[in-house]
Amino acid sequence: MHEAVLKEERKLRTIYSTEDVDDRQRIAYWTDAINRTHCESVNEPLAALGFRALMSTTRVGDLSLSEIESDALTARRGSEEVLHSPSDDFVVMALSSGRACLEQGGRQVVQKANQMVIYDTARPFAYVFPERYKSTSARIPRKAMLSRVPMAERLTARVVDCSSPLAGLAMSLVRQASSLEPEEGRGWGPRVGASITDILGAALEASLAPGLTPGGRHQELLRRVKADLRLRLDDPDLDLESIASAHNVSSRTINRLFAADGTTAIRWLWQERLEFAYRQLSEGCARSVTDAALASGFSDFSHFSRSFAKRFGVCPGSLLRKVA
Repeated sequence: MHEAVLKEERKLRTIYSTEDVDDRQRIAYWTDAINRTHCESVNEPLAALGFRALMSTTRVGDLSLSEIESDALTARRGSEEVLHSPSDDFVVMALSSGRACLEQGGRQVVQKANQMVIYDTARPFAYVFPERYKSTSARIPRKAMLSRVPMAERLTARVVDCSSPLAGLAMSLVRQASSLEPEEGRGWGPRVGASITDILGAALEASLAPGLTPGGRHQELLRRVKADLRLRLDDPDLDLESIASAHNVSSRTINRLFAADGTTAIRWLWQERLEFAYRQLSEGCARSVTDAALASGFSDFSHFSRSFAKRFGVCPGSLLRKVA
């Protein structure tokens, strides 16, 4: 990377600024910074000289959070960049000022201030910022996003209004987490990162997924039931009757909904609990196997361990992170 790359560097935080970089080297410098923090792309400024940009990045668990203030530019990631510099993350970006146009997967959307979008770094995209802008973004590992929002690949290049309560909460948390100063040894980063991913996923799914879900009333009811169950995974007493009662339908209706989806309500709930326990352990949110089991609604720890090993091929204890 070019000389004078960093204006400031602290634990888990890096700040990139073009302020002290020679005018003729600023674009190359900024492209290097974006390649390091987001994904490899070609950056073309609107003005050839006088380009100004500032970026602060930090890691919170598995998330990479960035705040950017930049002059107008276009960022393009084409097939060549995807081929020669693979990336497998999703990026959720919100604008606090300025406007942008994102194109990916055959869709093009105009993004305004107080709106967020998601794009997939594994596929080509073009992101045009026609004026100076400020943004906040979260780069999320693919596995972490898809485990929460299975249809995330279909949600790219679609706008979410951050004035909605859930989306507003999600981006507020990202902005606040971006300004945190993690201290070595405290060990809260993985838990905070996983929680942010949970809320971002919920916001995207609540805002965008209903419009993409076919099947009308029954599919919408199934979606609501699944969303409710995900919020109640820690309840060991959750059963078919209480699920049906919570949604003012019969147990038979719940059975029919899940049968059309190729499973049963209890089998689906069981798999979701195991997946949640896996994330709790692998992302450092649980300090012990017992904590992960209880948070996932399991009260029989021996049964939990056997089921976990059968499902994932490893014992739950092997996934415990050693937090510094």
